[in-house]
Amino acid sequence: MADKLPIRHPVPDDDLDSAKKELLLSLEKRVADRGRESFAGKDEGLGVITGDYFKLVEVMRGGDFGFIYQQASELAGSCLWLMATIEAMHTRDLARQTEAGRKKAGEPDPGPKA
Repeated sequence: MADKLPIRHPVPDDDLDSAKKELLLSLEKRVADRGRESFAGKDEGLGVITGDYFKLVEVMRGGDFGFIYQQASELAGSCLWLMATIEAMHTRDLARQTEAGRKKAGEPDPGPKA
């Protein structure tokens, strides 16, 4: 006899809202614990995320929902921080490109933005 697949259940809006709030809290906790410095690059971010993932695998084996939730939240925070790092890198690169383009075209520096 083949193994039965687990039954899926709908996730109520309250639980989804709670998870969204926890996601933001995990990002805030990461900033509070580790500061606002970005990852050194995407590879460091991937390394941190991979480490968090393997911690999640270990707590999944234990089956304690509290630990699973906590570790999943930490993994999500690291993923969000990588996204913020990529955003910051992209913004910085665009600023450099814009500055280089102005210099090449001989345009004056517009100065600080108000």
